[in-house]
Amino acid sequence: MFFQFTTFRIEALIVYSSIIFGLLTAVYYAVNMRRSLQYSPKRKRPAPGSKSDVTIVIPVYNENPDIFRNCVASAARQGTKLIVVGDSGPEPYRAITEENGGTFIHRKVRDGKRSALTTGVNSLDTKYVMFLDSDTVLPDNAVESMLSMFDERTGGVGAGVSVRLRNDWVSYSSEFFEKLKEVMTRALSASGAVMVLDGRCAMYRVSAIKEFMNSEEYLHNSILGVRSILAEDRHITSHVAKLGYRLVVDYNVFVKTEAQKSFVLLWKQMTRWTRAGYMYFAKEIMDGTYRKRGAFYAFEMFYMYLLPIIIIAFTAVRLYFYLGHGFGADFTREIYVLGRVFRLGMGAFDSRFVVYIGVQVLDFLAILGFGLAIYVRVGAKKLRTFMLGGVALLVMMFASFYGLMTVWKQKDWLTR
Repeated sequence: MFFQFTTFRIEALIVYSSIIFGLLTAVYYAVNMRRSLQYSPKRKRPAPGSKSDVTIVIPVYNENPDIFRNCVASAARQGTKLIVVGDSGPEPYRAITEENGGTFIHRKVRDGKRSALTTGVNSLDTKYVMFLDSDTVLPDNAVESMLSMFDERTGGVGAGVSVRLRNDWVSYSSEFFEKLKEVMTRALSASGAVMVLDGRCAMYRVSAIKEFMNSEEYLHNSILGVRSILAEDRHITSHVAKLGYRLVVDYNVFVKTEAQKSFVLLWKQMTRWTRAGYMYFAKEIMDGTYRKRGAFYAFEMFYMYLLPIIIIAFTAVRLYFYLGHGFGADFTREIYVLGRVFRLGMGAFDSRFVVYIGVQVLDFLAILGFGLAIYVRVGAKKLRTFMLGGVALLVMMFASFYGLMTVWKQKDWLTR
């Protein structure tokens, strides 16, 4: 009798938890879909400045010279000041920079991307700075468009990101992942509270970041006693948000970036993002930053980072319960959780069953709508990108689990 009662309580807990989490999931996907489809970047007229008010800063370390040349040429076409900070050997990066009218700063001692960006910020005299990765290409007039998104309440503006497609599944999977992120970032941009302005291309008010980027907190970042060199873009974004500024993404501008060269490097990239993400999740909870950014931001952040933990917890409870109690020949019958609740419930047509199935239908419709929102954002070769996107989701899921379990490893960039 006791075993039967305990069995019912555990299974009922699983079912009720599934219903609650299912409702949250339906809300998450439905709201993200709606807000992302409605978001439209609004330019300010007149713009708060001109191209002469902007400096582009590009940190470079062991980049492919041809890729770097394309990056610098695209920056030079913007008509702004250009600074390249070399964190490795000066050539051929110095020559390429100077050919395009830029200033090259060679750091003889390699000290990482964070410090390189600080060197760039300390070397400029403009009101705005655009940080651009050395493998990323700007479209024409990107600076003008992003600058026009600023007003007195805006502290930073990001750009949309697309992956340069090659004839391999890694690049298509990476593009799908970028579009998945785009849907969520569009939804957050609608309230001016994006989680991170992607470091591959982002523009900031210099007055909002210069002092911070010279601080011990930024240069020697430590979270929960763990030194981290990762996610300087998330760190800068979080700081600007704490100052009370809005942060948005200009989806009139899409930069082109390079995909990782192999599955191993894609895995490492997603693992790095996951590790950094969880560290900043903890940091925002501790310092209360998320409370300043609105209810939707808090919901988005908690759902995103608790999802892998909930999946692991659900899986562990079910495995412990079903395998630990040894149902033997009845295992396939008992593992269907609802069956147990049904038999120990109030009758053949248990209302909990109706609620549970209803939630599953809502989840399906919400996820279908979310998928449609991604489909709308995918450019050329939609079908192939979607098919190979399934690989990206699997890689992302397992990388999330692995990154969470190894979150303390914050000193290795992994892909360099």
